[in-house]
Amino acid sequence: TIPEEGFASTSQLAGVFPNFDFSTTHLPVSFTTEWFYLDAVITFEKYSATSRTLINMNNNKAYIVSRSYNGI
Repeated sequence: TIPEEGFASTSQLAGVFPNFDFSTTHLPVSFTTEWFYLDAVITFEKYSATSRTLINMNNNKAYIVSRSYNGI
């Protein structure tokens, strides 16, 4: 189960999802804009959470400008 307080480490996260390979990367990633939204949906058993993050990429650095969860 997912701990209510979140995961303390990536190894703890990987232990909960043994069928997911966290070592696989999808790099390089390139963008045609400096601003973009990253939308995520996490579903576990009967619970589902959504988030939307506004990110600004500048000089190969990513800055999180805003983030909302479940529309909050």
